[in-house]
Amino acid sequence: MKSRLLELKQKKPIASFYMNREEPDAMRVGYVTAVNDEHFVLMQIGRYGGFDGYLLKACNRLLRVDENGIYERKIKALQEHYQTQAAFLDFPGANLPLELLQYALDNRLVVSVELLESGRTDIQGFAEELSDELCVFRILDDFGRDDGSTTCYLSDITEVLCNSLDEANVKALHEMRFS
Repeated sequence: MKSRLLELKQKKPIASFYMNREEPDAMRVGYVTAVNDEHFVLMQIGRYGGFDGYLLKACNRLLRVDENGIYERKIKALQEHYQTQAAFLDFPGANLPLELLQYALDNRLVVSVELLESGRTDIQGFAEELSDELCVFRILDDFGRDDGSTTCYLSDITEVLCNSLDEANVKALHEMRFS
């Protein structure tokens, strides 16, 4: 699948990505912006044509990729209608989890992190310290409130969602000091 992802990165078509064995009809739509041997980064476009963050996923979790279907054409048309623009993050690709987390740290963006293919968000908040081995996060709850910090191994991270609508809302609530 890596060769297909590299082709999608180069040609930049919008596509649907199926990655959930438990829910085979569930998919994410967007553009491949980075690929290496283990991971890829998807710039997501939401169902109404708006930017919906960046998703890092393991290549081996990808079940199928659809492109040029009616759904992809619909999302592309909405994206163009609303003039949705976002940066195609082009990381060097040596360590995509670290590179995406560094982008989030540098731009003060909220991330949601899955550990060890748990199938859920294990960590939500700001990246605070990053190394090739460990990551420290400032945890935020769904209302944007501080909830301490946590440290995990970088190698245990199996998914990162950065600046999607959910994370952007948590950040906004945090900045408003909502309680």
